[in-house]
Amino acid sequence: FREQMSLLASDPLEVQERSLRVSLENIEGFGTELRDMVQAWKQGDADALYRIGIAPSRDDPLLEAQLARIIDQRNVTMAARIREYIEGSEDVLVVVGALHLGGSPGILQLLSEDYAPEQAKKLIKQ
Repeated sequence: FREQMSLLASDPLEVQERSLRVSLENIEGFGTELRDMVQAWKQGDADALYRIGIAPSRDDPLLEAQLARIIDQRNVTMAARIREYIEGSEDVLVVVGALHLGGSPGILQLLSEDYAPEQAKKLIKQ
């Protein structure tokens, strides 16, 4: 969380203002967006989750650059760290934000270069 806040705070004021403005302009649709994101998560559709999450910022050059820095570039670093965990001898649990899984270059895509990630199945008691 601290890293995320530090990244956002290091943006130029123009980008910070634009990001806040876009968030406020889209606040009425937040309930629908959240519902759609939860549905994509329940279906295990990381790419849809990513697309929905970045949609408000997608067509704004300033915010696209911000997304590339806070999501895409960090994905490369996180995937490298996850590879180290996979190749290590300890069992680990890796938790990342939902928008880091899908998209290009999402963590799943990056790990697919060397591994075959599988969606964990939800166990339902009958």
